[in-house]
Amino acid sequence: MSKINTIKIYKSITEKLTALFPEKTVQIKDIKNIERPCFYTRFVTEKTTKHAKIENSQQSFEVIYFSEKNQLLELLQLKETLNDFLSCPIAIENKEIEPLDVTITTNEDDYYLQASFDFEIEQLIEPASDKPTMQNLRYKNEDFE
Repeated sequence: MSKINTIKIYKSITEKLTALFPEKTVQIKDIKNIERPCFYTRFVTEKTTKHAKIENSQQSFEVIYFSEKNQLLELLQLKETLNDFLSCPIAIENKEIEPLDVTITTNEDDYYLQASFDFEIEQLIEPASDKPTMQNLRYKNEDFE
């Protein structure tokens, strides 16, 4: 089974937004040159810890929607749909991960909506056959004694 990583999560979010809002552009390039209306998915941060054969990863993402100017009602309607989307697990390959700590805010001055959320993922670490294990390293060192 392959590991869930940032790229797979990002693609899954982008695909789901495209399916939910087929009439809206989901911009994946650069936030500096947006063409309203559009969505922008942003990876924020990742914190990973490993214990024995378990890897725990916390990843944070944002989905930002830039509406046409003066479209507050559109922002509020999108807020409801995004809230529904982020209250359900997201399928990635054979697993589902659930968005946590979801915060959705709207900015009425610049007419955008920002949804921030995290994923906590616990996975087994698959041993890499080409990497030396600690035991193999110990035996190699004993050859020099």
